[in-house]
Amino acid sequence: MEKDHETTHADDSRIVSSGGTDEISESAKGGALGDMPDGYYTHWRFIGSIAAVTFMAQGLYLGYVLPANTIGIINADVGPDPNYVLIPIVKTLCGAVFLTLVGRLGDIFGRRWFMIGGSILGAIGSIINATAHDIPTIIGGTVFIGIAGAVQTTFSFVLMELVANKHRPLVVGLLFMSTFPFAAFGPVIARSFVTSTALSWRWNYYLNLIVNVLSAVLFYVCYKPPSYKMLHVGKSMSEQLRQLDYGGIVLYSGGLTSLILGLSWGGGLYPWDSYHVIVPLVLGFVALAAFGAYEAYMPQKYPLVPMMLFKNGRYMALVGVASVGTMFYYSLTVIWPQMISSLYTTDNIIIGLMSGTIGGGTAFGQAIGGFTARWGWGQWQLRAAAMGMCAFIGAMASCNASTQTAAITFSTLGAFAVGYVEVIPIIAVPFAVAPGDLGLASGLLGSCRAALGSVATAVFTSVLTTRKTEEIPPRMTNIAAEDDLPESSVAALINAGMAGSISSISEIPGVTVDAAKRYIQAMQDGNVSAFKTVFLASLAFGGFAVICSIFTQGFDQHFTDTVDRRLQGVDDGIKEKKEFEEEV
Repeated sequence: MEKDHETTHADDSRIVSSGGTDEISESAKGGALGDMPDGYYTHWRFIGSIAAVTFMAQGLYLGYVLPANTIGIINADVGPDPNYVLIPIVKTLCGAVFLTLVGRLGDIFGRRWFMIGGSILGAIGSIINATAHDIPTIIGGTVFIGIAGAVQTTFSFVLMELVANKHRPLVVGLLFMSTFPFAAFGPVIARSFVTSTALSWRWNYYLNLIVNVLSAVLFYVCYKPPSYKMLHVGKSMSEQLRQLDYGGIVLYSGGLTSLILGLSWGGGLYPWDSYHVIVPLVLGFVALAAFGAYEAYMPQKYPLVPMMLFKNGRYMALVGVASVGTMFYYSLTVIWPQMISSLYTTDNIIIGLMSGTIGGGTAFGQAIGGFTARWGWGQWQLRAAAMGMCAFIGAMASCNASTQTAAITFSTLGAFAVGYVEVIPIIAVPFAVAPGDLGLASGLLGSCRAALGSVATAVFTSVLTTRKTEEIPPRMTNIAAEDDLPESSVAALINAGMAGSISSISEIPGVTVDAAKRYIQAMQDGNVSAFKTVFLASLAFGGFAVICSIFTQGFDQHFTDTVDRRLQGVDDGIKEKKEFEEEV
């Protein structure tokens, strides 16, 4: 398998039916770094492209991290509407569905207009949400932001094909380092907007609008990857469109959408045994199974997801490890803030700062992992990170209301390991397929990560809710019986305990100051038990990541001077500069 892969990579062919290939213009191909034009990395188009991708990466975090941390405040302002919980769900859903499409179609038609279009959609969604006056409008605007997010998630591989293979880890590390401010301090920035500005939460979207506009302009002016005509010499656009895998696109998009919506609704908006949950889950599974059969037995010229990709053990091992890392990330972004507010503090700013350990730790791990991958032994770094992820996040099961420092430490180190687990596969996956399929492989990796992240969020949230229901109401009821409180006060105590609302307990009729301490302790004990169960349950997924990491292979041999795709428009500018210098 390794030998076949190397041959395919060298021939620069992409996955098409019957092993066929497409003719690619020589001007689109890269070559050895030494054969590239002098000043390739310092040309204004290349630097502008880096700036465009950097702003695009900021948009990815601004479109999710800030709104997700203020959705309750948004709902209180323009609601209330129980469907406000769909805001983050729609964002992740669009990413999961469109990532594979963006990656695959970008491989076929070229990436330039996908990048520009994604930035424009992000700007449109930001305008809609910044000026919205009800939750349905914000959900609609989030669809635009979510589709833009699918494009923005590709920031980690857009530049990789334009630089030498040996420089890819450094580029990826620097890009993730640029996301650190919003990843780490996004929650507190979002809360600061609410407490310190007249526009409140709307600044989340205005800021996203600014970076998306900057990204779109820079992409339009600077980013000139190989065009469609260069990627398909002698083949018209209309002929290419006729050969698209429309059946696969419909089955994949519809099935994944239905499945993720069912998982997201279960235990939240609707009970798990409700037809609102069961019907989309069943339809999703059936459609995805039909998609697999369709791709396997109905050969397409350009299959959306070629089944041979799933036979690539090297690729699938990387996908398995990275997907579990994302499952931990998405779950922790939901569970950790709840743990903070129910055990440690009710101060919004402090909650924002403490919540940043997940995003900040992950971004820092992604940056450092990018820098160190170039040192070699990437597969061993990945294995160590997978075990560290399990160890530190599993250790959070030992935390209680009196171990705040330990909880912060474990969450930070666990998130750092998660970032490491995510970034190593991002660097290694392109080496597991041909250059023409970089978008396909990276897009499918992103879709798997996003989809399984939604699955993990649903599973862990359900486990947490179930355990809270088993632990908190009985504790509250027993103490209330001793204090002889009326049923209305007991119900209020249970609601406060389930919500983790420490401040509201002392305001419940019949609850004295001394009694409030006992109820708060009971609530915290119940929460500790519930969170412990969740963190221990996470070890099952973590164990799968460790097993997958064992089957990953080294990729140091791919860190060569080869540039897969040439940024266009660089040669002319350099020639003009040389001619001017010679004349002078």
